[in-house]
Amino acid sequence: MNALLECRKVKRTALLPALLLGGVLSAAFPVVLLLVREDAYIHLPGKPLDILFSAGWPTMTLINVFLIVLGACILYHVEFSGHAIQRMDTLPLRPGGLIVGKFVLLSLSCVVVFALEGAALYFCAARWFRVAGGFLPTLTKAMAYSFLLTLPVVSVMLLISSLCQNMWVTLGIGVIGVFAA
Repeated sequence: MNALLECRKVKRTALLPALLLGGVLSAAFPVVLLLVREDAYIHLPGKPLDILFSAGWPTMTLINVFLIVLGACILYHVEFSGHAIQRMDTLPLRPGGLIVGKFVLLSLSCVVVFALEGAALYFCAARWFRVAGGFLPTLTKAMAYSFLLTLPVVSVMLLISSLCQNMWVTLGIGVIGVFAA
C-alpha cells in the first residue's frame, strides 16, 4: 500500500522518466564503447562477460549510484516541499512505512535499470563475442548480485534524505559519497 501511495506522489515529479533515461544512458555505454573501440576488446583473452564488465561496468555502476542519489533526493524533496511531511503525521500512517514505500519504489526502479543494462550487455556479447547458451544464466546471476549490492546504497541514501530537509544538502552528501567510494 505504501508503494502505491508513493507511486501516486511520484507522478507529479520527473523521477521515473529521469531514472529510465539514466538507465538507457547506462545501458548505452557498453554498446557505444564496443562500437567505437571494437578491436581493443574483441581480441582480449578471457570470458566475454569478464571483458564486458572490466570495460564498462565501473562507469555503469557510477551512473547507477548517481541515479540512486538523485532518486532519493527527489523522493524526499516531495515530502519536505510544502511541509507535507508534517501533515502526514496527522494521517493514520506509520512513519516507518513512508521509508519502506520509498525503498520499494526506488528498488523497483533499480530493477528496471539493471534489466536495461543486462539487455545491453547481452546484446554486446551476442553481437561481438558470439556467446553460447550458458551466457544468459551467468549474466542474470551477475546482474542480480549487483542489484543486491545496491540495496544498502538505496537504504543509506533514503536515510540521509529523510534527515535533511534541503535537497541540495542531500545531493551534496550523496555526490561526495559517490566520489569517495
